[in-house]
Amino acid sequence: MPLSFIPPERELLRTLQCVAGLEALLAFDTEGAAVDDVAAILTHGGRFATRWLSPGRGASQREGARLEGGRVKAPVGIAKAYEAFRSDGWMGMSMPRELGGSALPWAVQFALCEIWSAGDAAFNQLPALTHGVMVALEQHAPEWMRRGWLPRLVSGEWTGALGMTEPQAGSDLGLLRTRAVPHDDHYMIVGQKVFTSWGDHDGAANVLHLVLARLPGAPAGTAGISLFAVPLRRADAAGVAGDLNHVRVLSLEDKIGLHASATCWMEFGRDGVGAEGWLLGEANRGLACMFSMLNITRLATAVQGVGLAERAYQQALGYARHRVQGKPVTGGAASIPIIGHPDVQRMLLTMRTLIAGARALYLYAAAQLDISAAHPVPAQRTVAKARLELLTPVAKSWCSARSVEVTAMAIQVHGGAGYVAETGVASYLSDALVGPIYEGSNGIQALDFGRRKVLRDQGQALRELIVELHGQFRARAEAEPQWAQPFAAVDPYCSLFFTLVELSNQRWSAQPSTAAAAASDFLDFAGTLIAALLLAREAEPGGRQANAEPLAVMKFFAAQVLPRCDTYAAQVLAAEHVVQAAFLVD
Repeated sequence: MPLSFIPPERELLRTLQCVAGLEALLAFDTEGAAVDDVAAILTHGGRFATRWLSPGRGASQREGARLEGGRVKAPVGIAKAYEAFRSDGWMGMSMPRELGGSALPWAVQFALCEIWSAGDAAFNQLPALTHGVMVALEQHAPEWMRRGWLPRLVSGEWTGALGMTEPQAGSDLGLLRTRAVPHDDHYMIVGQKVFTSWGDHDGAANVLHLVLARLPGAPAGTAGISLFAVPLRRADAAGVAGDLNHVRVLSLEDKIGLHASATCWMEFGRDGVGAEGWLLGEANRGLACMFSMLNITRLATAVQGVGLAERAYQQALGYARHRVQGKPVTGGAASIPIIGHPDVQRMLLTMRTLIAGARALYLYAAAQLDISAAHPVPAQRTVAKARLELLTPVAKSWCSARSVEVTAMAIQVHGGAGYVAETGVASYLSDALVGPIYEGSNGIQALDFGRRKVLRDQGQALRELIVELHGQFRARAEAEPQWAQPFAAVDPYCSLFFTLVELSNQRWSAQPSTAAAAASDFLDFAGTLIAALLLAREAEPGGRQANAEPLAVMKFFAAQVLPRCDTYAAQVLAAEHVVQAAFLVD
């Protein structure tokens, strides 16, 4: 049976301090929390997960979200958990105090979301999506909506959902057909959206959908898209919800995982009457408004992946400690727990170090979100904004892909027991598989990283990031000789990466098909290298004598994970073979 989940509070706090620079982030708010307060918050967040999420995850998965009378019913355990979540005031931890939030750094909010994702990823999608909607309203909503509706989201009374994908328009948003017709002081929205996570449920008074739609006469393609706030229930300026707003759920998707969350096919408008919606930002600038929240939702996808990987790792570790099977390879008559077998140790160590690298990557990216918004020096905000934009596709892709790898490895550790429902370990893989697809597939993230984020400044911001992290690692290796060995392993990959950056930029100008074929391997190289450099910042409180654990993780990552970059580099260099052989799959 699934083992009890232990929230990784110590590991999260260490990474927040060493990698994300927690003390500096907290200093942006002179009236804010101290490190000890964050430690207590993580502890309370862990208690919420172990009381309300982890114990009932299996039952919620089996019960699943369901559609009854046109409305979504959440599993009983999820509904109770959300009631407690709202009561405890968890939703708006990173929002400004004047809106009812706690003004904590986003890095802390994401650390909490990792714990909650490990408890039940289906549940955590509710706050994760709502966080993105809150950011969009904070930045682009009219003042009356910020005063009346946004606090409803911050308190958790309302939740948020995204209406982007349409049946005929997946990632190619330029093909969307949903219409927005001006009507008095608002718009009438008519169209359908698919794959809308938590588009409806019975745990909140209202669900606010952010819907991409076209105004009359709008330009074709993405240049003619606008963003609208469309509540499931009509609401007045103060946020008092009334009757249904011609918004309904047509059906729920039958998924391979995340059964406790409702993935809805939504219809806006009915019988010739549109759903009432309000424009956010400027007309025909909907994607620009949407991108203000995509850093939140894409990092949230990375966080969800790490949470699932942590939960799967803990269960695999517990199983390996108790499952007696096989004799020691060194000899002996008695059977031993499988954790004594080197191949099982290899898998568990790989899982642990991948989680550590992914956690460092998403928390460092989250710190750039905080710095870009609150650092008192404008130049530092500019640097952080550029790094956030660079790291968001890397973190989303690398963490979600490693989540699939780790959860699959957890099944392998369990052996045959991993393939049966009773242990529950296979469900982590089923949940994790959506991560590389969710919020823009990893292939699209790779194209965005290479073609947009790196090429636009010829890789200058990326080089500056690598040089800075490399320099910090070098300084540590010189001051602490025990870190010299992993530094020597990482060092040549930095030079190799700079070569690949130059090659990628040249190809996007002269051989775009080859550059696109190499994009995913290029991104995986970047994610693996940056994760390694960030792991070199980890340290236990107490100084050099207390660093045995971070050093061991760093050494294993450098020896067993970093060499994957040789393969990534070889595939980048040989990407023309993809183009040459493409006729085989035409």
